[in-house]
Amino acid sequence: MKAIIPARHGSKGVIRKNLAPIGSKRLIDFTIEAGLRSQQIDQIVVTSDADEVLDRGRQYGVNIRNRPTQYATDDALIDDVILDVINHYDWSADQEVILLQPTSPLRNERHIDEAYSLLGEANADGVISVIPAPGNPYKAFRTDDDGLLKGLVDNCAPFKRRQDCPMQYFANGAIYIFRVNNFVRRKCLLEGAVVPYIMSETDSLDIDTESDLEIARRKLCNG
Repeated sequence: MKAIIPARHGSKGVIRKNLAPIGSKRLIDFTIEAGLRSQQIDQIVVTSDADEVLDRGRQYGVNIRNRPTQYATDDALIDDVILDVINHYDWSADQEVILLQPTSPLRNERHIDEAYSLLGEANADGVISVIPAPGNPYKAFRTDDDGLLKGLVDNCAPFKRRQDCPMQYFANGAIYIFRVNNFVRRKCLLEGAVVPYIMSETDSLDIDTESDLEIARRKLCNG
Protein backbone atom coordinates (compact mmCIF):
# COMPACT_ATOMS: atom_id res chain seq x y z
CA MET A 1 0.00 0.00 0.00
CA LYS A 2 1.18 3.52 -0.86
CA ALA A 3 0.76 6.42 1.56
CA ILE A 4 0.18 10.11 0.83
CA ILE A 5 0.84 12.67 3.57
CA PRO A 6 -0.48 16.10 2.48
CA ALA A 7 1.07 19.00 4.37
CA ARG A 8 0.88 22.41 2.75
CA HIS A 9 2.58 25.48 4.21
CA GLY A 10 -0.46 27.64 4.90
CA SER A 11 -3.00 27.15 7.67
CA LYS A 12 -5.88 29.35 8.78
CA GLY A 13 -6.28 28.01 12.32
CA VAL A 14 -2.69 27.48 13.49
CA ILE A 15 0.24 29.16 11.72
CA ARG A 16 2.74 26.62 10.30
CA LYS A 17 0.60 23.93 11.89
CA ASN A 18 2.28 20.90 10.31
CA LEU A 19 5.62 22.02 11.77
CA ALA A 20 4.26 22.86 15.22
CA PRO A 21 6.61 21.55 17.93
CA ILE A 22 5.40 18.70 20.14
CA GLY A 23 8.18 17.82 22.53
CA SER A 24 11.33 17.26 20.49
CA LYS A 25 9.35 16.53 17.32
CA ARG A 26 7.15 18.35 14.84
CA LEU A 27 3.48 17.57 14.27
CA ILE A 28 4.08 15.93 10.89
CA ASP A 29 6.72 13.60 12.38
CA PHE A 30 4.12 11.51 14.19
CA THR A 31 2.33 10.67 10.96
CA ILE A 32 5.54 9.92 9.05
CA GLU A 33 6.72 7.64 11.86
CA ALA A 34 3.37 5.82 12.02
CA GLY A 35 3.60 5.20 8.28
CA LEU A 36 7.16 3.91 8.56
CA ARG A 37 6.21 1.52 11.38
CA SER A 38 3.16 0.18 9.52
CA GLN A 39 3.51 -3.38 8.19
CA GLN A 40 1.29 -2.55 5.20
CA ILE A 41 2.90 0.58 3.73
CA ASP A 42 5.77 0.20 1.27
CA GLN A 43 6.05 3.79 0.03
CA ILE A 44 5.36 7.13 1.68
CA VAL A 45 5.02 10.41 -0.20
CA VAL A 46 5.00 13.74 1.63
CA THR A 47 3.45 16.36 -0.65
CA SER A 48 3.95 20.00 0.27
CA ASP A 49 4.77 23.49 -0.98
CA ALA A 50 6.91 24.17 2.10
CA ASP A 51 10.66 23.49 1.99
CA GLU A 52 10.79 22.84 5.74
CA VAL A 53 8.07 20.22 5.47
CA LEU A 54 9.82 18.54 2.54
CA ASP A 55 13.03 18.57 4.56
CA ARG A 56 11.30 16.61 7.32
CA GLY A 57 10.41 14.00 4.71
CA ARG A 58 14.02 13.90 3.48
CA GLN A 59 15.28 13.39 7.02
CA TYR A 60 13.06 10.34 7.37
CA GLY A 61 14.06 9.00 3.97
CA VAL A 62 10.57 9.05 2.45
CA ASN A 63 9.56 10.32 -0.98
CA ILE A 64 8.74 14.00 -1.36
CA ARG A 65 6.57 15.76 -3.91
CA ASN A 66 7.06 19.51 -4.33
CA ARG A 67 3.41 20.43 -4.71
CA PRO A 68 2.51 22.58 -7.73
CA THR A 69 1.45 26.11 -6.78
CA GLN A 70 -2.13 25.67 -7.99
CA TYR A 71 -2.64 22.87 -5.47
CA ALA A 72 -1.28 24.83 -2.50
CA THR A 73 -3.87 27.60 -2.17
CA ASP A 74 -6.65 27.94 0.40
CA ASP A 75 -9.12 26.95 -2.31
CA ALA A 76 -7.20 23.88 -3.49
CA LEU A 77 -9.01 20.56 -3.13
CA ILE A 78 -7.42 17.52 -1.53
CA ASP A 79 -8.75 15.54 -4.50
CA ASP A 80 -6.41 17.44 -6.82
CA VAL A 81 -3.48 16.94 -4.47
CA ILE A 82 -4.08 13.19 -4.41
CA LEU A 83 -4.43 13.01 -8.17
CA ASP A 84 -1.21 14.97 -8.63
CA VAL A 85 0.71 12.39 -6.58
CA ILE A 86 -0.93 9.44 -8.34
CA ASN A 87 -0.02 10.86 -11.75
CA HIS A 88 3.50 11.89 -10.72
CA TYR A 89 4.37 8.39 -9.51
CA ASP A 90 2.27 6.68 -12.19
CA TRP A 91 0.63 4.31 -9.73
CA SER A 92 -1.33 1.45 -11.26
CA ALA A 93 -5.13 1.38 -11.41
CA ASP A 94 -5.44 -1.37 -8.80
CA GLN A 95 -2.94 0.20 -6.39
CA GLU A 96 -4.19 0.63 -2.81
CA VAL A 97 -3.48 4.08 -1.35
CA ILE A 98 -3.88 5.49 2.15
CA LEU A 99 -4.25 9.20 2.84
CA LEU A 100 -2.71 10.14 6.20
CA GLN A 101 -3.31 13.74 7.25
CA PRO A 102 -0.61 15.04 9.63
CA THR A 103 -3.24 16.72 11.80
CA SER A 104 -4.07 13.33 13.37
CA PRO A 105 -0.98 12.66 15.54
CA LEU A 106 -2.67 10.06 17.79
CA ARG A 107 -3.44 7.81 14.83
CA ASN A 108 -0.66 5.23 14.87
CA GLU A 109 0.56 2.18 12.98
CA ARG A 110 -1.90 -0.11 14.77
CA HIS A 111 -4.81 1.91 13.44
CA ILE A 112 -3.31 1.90 9.94
CA ASP A 113 -2.75 -1.86 9.89
CA GLU A 114 -6.17 -2.62 11.40
CA ALA A 115 -7.88 -0.43 8.80
CA TYR A 116 -5.99 -2.19 6.01
CA SER A 117 -6.95 -5.60 7.40
CA LEU A 118 -10.57 -4.47 7.45
CA LEU A 119 -10.31 -3.63 3.74
CA GLY A 120 -9.53 -7.27 2.96
CA GLU A 121 -11.86 -8.84 5.50
CA ALA A 122 -14.82 -6.84 4.19
CA ASN A 123 -13.76 -7.31 0.55
CA ALA A 124 -14.26 -3.56 0.27
CA ASP A 125 -13.08 -0.89 -2.15
CA GLY A 126 -12.17 1.54 0.59
CA VAL A 127 -12.01 2.31 4.31
CA ILE A 128 -12.62 5.60 6.10
CA SER A 129 -11.88 6.11 9.79
CA VAL A 130 -14.84 7.49 11.72
CA ILE A 131 -16.23 8.26 15.15
CA PRO A 132 -19.86 7.77 16.16
CA ALA A 133 -21.81 10.99 15.65
CA PRO A 134 -22.88 12.77 18.83
CA GLY A 135 -26.64 12.55 19.13
CA ASN A 136 -27.98 11.31 15.81
CA PRO A 137 -28.08 13.59 12.74
CA TYR A 138 -30.75 11.28 11.27
CA LYS A 139 -33.17 13.04 13.63
CA ALA A 140 -32.04 16.54 12.61
CA PHE A 141 -34.09 19.27 10.94
CA ARG A 142 -33.27 21.71 8.14
CA THR A 143 -35.07 24.66 6.58
CA ASP A 144 -36.09 24.80 2.92
CA ASP A 145 -35.85 27.80 0.58
CA ASP A 146 -39.03 29.23 2.14
CA GLY A 147 -37.68 28.97 5.67
CA LEU A 148 -39.99 26.06 6.53
CA LEU A 149 -38.85 23.27 8.81
CA LYS A 150 -38.15 19.89 7.17
CA GLY A 151 -36.56 16.66 8.28
CA LEU A 152 -32.95 16.38 7.18
CA VAL A 153 -33.59 12.89 5.79
CA ASP A 154 -37.38 12.99 5.51
CA ASN A 155 -40.18 14.50 7.55
CA CYS A 156 -40.79 11.35 9.61
CA ALA A 157 -37.16 10.66 10.58
CA PRO A 158 -36.92 13.26 13.40
CA PHE A 159 -39.74 11.53 15.26
CA LYS A 160 -38.43 7.97 15.09
CA ARG A 161 -37.23 6.25 18.24
CA ARG A 162 -33.48 6.69 18.55
CA GLN A 163 -32.95 2.92 18.62
CA ASP A 164 -34.76 2.64 15.29
CA CYS A 165 -32.44 5.09 13.55
CA PRO A 166 -29.40 3.84 11.62
CA MET A 167 -25.98 4.50 13.12
CA GLN A 168 -24.45 7.79 12.05
CA TYR A 169 -20.72 8.59 11.83
CA PHE A 170 -18.40 11.49 11.17
CA ALA A 171 -15.06 11.06 9.42
CA ASN A 172 -12.28 11.91 11.87
CA GLY A 173 -9.72 12.72 9.16
CA ALA A 174 -7.18 10.13 10.27
CA ILE A 175 -7.39 7.38 7.61
CA TYR A 176 -8.72 7.14 4.07
CA ILE A 177 -7.91 3.99 2.10
CA PHE A 178 -8.91 3.71 -1.55
CA ARG A 179 -7.91 2.17 -4.85
CA VAL A 180 -6.54 4.35 -7.62
CA ASN A 181 -9.11 3.30 -10.23
CA ASN A 182 -12.05 4.07 -7.94
CA PHE A 183 -10.66 7.46 -6.98
CA VAL A 184 -9.78 8.53 -10.51
CA ARG A 185 -13.28 7.67 -11.70
CA ARG A 186 -14.87 10.60 -9.86
CA LYS A 187 -12.12 12.11 -7.70
CA CYS A 188 -14.07 11.00 -4.65
CA LEU A 189 -12.89 9.19 -1.51
CA LEU A 190 -16.34 7.68 -0.99
CA GLU A 191 -16.46 5.63 -4.18
CA GLY A 192 -17.44 1.97 -4.44
CA ALA A 193 -17.99 -0.21 -1.37
CA VAL A 194 -16.47 1.75 1.53
CA VAL A 195 -16.57 0.48 5.12
CA PRO A 196 -16.03 2.38 8.39
CA TYR A 197 -13.06 1.88 10.67
CA ILE A 198 -14.31 3.10 14.04
CA MET A 199 -11.81 4.91 16.26
CA SER A 200 -12.09 6.27 19.78
CA GLU A 201 -12.71 9.96 20.33
CA THR A 202 -9.33 10.24 22.08
CA ASP A 203 -7.34 8.74 19.22
CA SER A 204 -9.33 10.85 16.76
CA LEU A 205 -7.89 14.17 17.95
CA ASP A 206 -7.69 16.48 14.90
CA ILE A 207 -5.39 19.47 15.27
CA ASP A 208 -7.29 22.59 14.24
CA THR A 209 -6.60 25.08 17.05
CA GLU A 210 -3.90 25.96 19.58
CA SER A 211 -6.03 24.21 22.21
CA ASP A 212 -5.91 21.00 20.16
CA LEU A 213 -2.12 21.32 20.02
CA GLU A 214 -1.92 21.62 23.80
CA ILE A 215 -4.02 18.47 24.20
CA ALA A 216 -1.70 16.63 21.78
CA ARG A 217 1.36 17.80 23.70
CA ARG A 218 -0.07 16.54 26.99
CA LYS A 219 -0.94 13.14 25.52
CA LEU A 220 2.17 12.60 23.41
CA CYS A 221 4.77 14.07 25.75
CA ASN A 222 3.38 12.85 29.07
CA GLY A 223 1.85 9.54 27.96
